[in-house]
Amino acid sequence: PDPSKTFEICIAPSVAVSAAVANPFCHAFSYEGGSHTWTGLVPGAYTVVETDPGGKWTVQGNNQLVTVTGGATASATITNTYELELGSIRVIKVTEPKGEAQEFGFLFETTGFALQDGESELFGDLAPGVYDISETVPDGWDLTGVVCVEVEPVLSQAVVDLPSYTYDADGVAVTLGEGDHVVCTFTNEPDEPELGSITVKKVTIPADEGDPKTDFGFLFDETGFTLQDGGSRLFGDLAAGSYSVSESVPDGWSLMGVACTDVDSDENATVTLAGTGVNIHLAEGQNVECVFTNKPDLKVDTYKLSGFKWNDEDGDGDWGEGEDGLAGWEIVLTRGDMVITTTTAADGSYSF
Repeated sequence: PDPSKTFEICIAPSVAVSAAVANPFCHAFSYEGGSHTWTGLVPGAYTVVETDPGGKWTVQGNNQLVTVTGGATASATITNTYELELGSIRVIKVTEPKGEAQEFGFLFETTGFALQDGESELFGDLAPGVYDISETVPDGWDLTGVVCVEVEPVLSQAVVDLPSYTYDADGVAVTLGEGDHVVCTFTNEPDEPELGSITVKKVTIPADEGDPKTDFGFLFDETGFTLQDGGSRLFGDLAAGSYSVSESVPDGWSLMGVACTDVDSDENATVTLAGTGVNIHLAEGQNVECVFTNKPDLKVDTYKLSGFKWNDEDGDGDWGEGEDGLAGWEIVLTRGDMVITTTTAADGSYSF
């Protein structure tokens, strides 16, 4: 953990040789370890002792008693072990708004897992190092932020530090120190829905050249409005859903049809006919134009045919004074295969 760390090992003579060796001999060993030889020692017993290294270091082989004989070299080995404190990383999922049932996929290094809002996953017994955590953001969602904090092992305790972490588009790289316990919270929000529009357009066949032109009444859901030939009305910022548009057909006119198309693709929009209008099933971000086409009703000119039947007593072909009308006579009107009959009135009159 600390390459500058040194370890002091001393040899202390036994009572038998203490008169010849007044003070212990000590040597400082580096972090990498190694060996050291004490020379010129008086034969006898020596104790090899390491000064307490402190911290989380343990000592094996301490307080060894070795005997030095004339012309020979005795040896002792002391081993130091650092008791590394392991840490943990907990990943928490949060959605705004709360309670969304969407599942979010994660990758912790090479381990995959999934979380929903309010759930978490703990990775423990972690040595110091850099750990990558990434989220697979589902369609229709945005990753709005990742925040990592260092906590005590009991997660309910207060935040005590900010760990080192690097944020990228879909996750973080957490630099975990020895014994660090880190909580990383991934927050997601749904995408803002793309809004659409519906345009209602009025067309007459033939073109209405009246002065003034005829007003055609419409109802878009609960909004009333009027259009004349060639006019249109746009309804924008519409969320996906069903919308109704209907026309109040004026007297003397007929509704020939309603055609709704997707403005962007020029394909037919999804609609359901409903009386003198349609129910439009608008998709997210869709722009639809509905054209209502009307034509004037056919006007037929009618005529009245009338006359009299009389007794032409003088045979001159004129209805003269004193010549009475003839009642009860059948009069027949024909046109092609059409035959219409009527009977003269008391004064000899008839009409069709």
